[in-house]
Amino acid sequence: MSRYAFIAACTEPWPVQVLCRLLAVSSAGYYQWRQRPTPLVAPWQPAAQAVFTRHARRYGTRRLRAELRAEGHAVGRYALRTWLHRNGLRALSTRPQRPRTTVPDQAAVVAENRLLGQPVHHRRLPRPHRPSGCRAQLQPTQQSLRQRPGRSRL
Repeated sequence: MSRYAFIAACTEPWPVQVLCRLLAVSSAGYYQWRQRPTPLVAPWQPAAQAVFTRHARRYGTRRLRAELRAEGHAVGRYALRTWLHRNGLRALSTRPQRPRTTVPDQAAVVAENRLLGQPVHHRRLPRPHRPSGCRAQLQPTQQSLRQRPGRSRL
């Protein structure tokens, strides 16, 4: 239900200005909404509703469009998507939502978890590997110290 429809339903006990202020809409917007003509129902919409319910709410926009085109209705996927969304309809998934196992046998033996009984070792992780080029830049060698001017060797 839109805010304007809610205001229209509740104008009997409360004034429009109070409802508009509570719902954070302008009263001018509400009155413009009231003056709009009611949208015409496209000829494909009742057929789409029939197809959607006939197939147990399993058809999405692609299958709905193909079915409606076979019946002689010219409708696009995005118009169907908008219509489904506005009417609060959503295609149901045909796939089961339970996890699959590699062994379908119900009497299969589950392997013992051998890691549960072992003690936990807290140790530091090894440092990441550094290329030798980085080390040469960080730690100057004796030869590089000799080559620099202005440094004397002790």
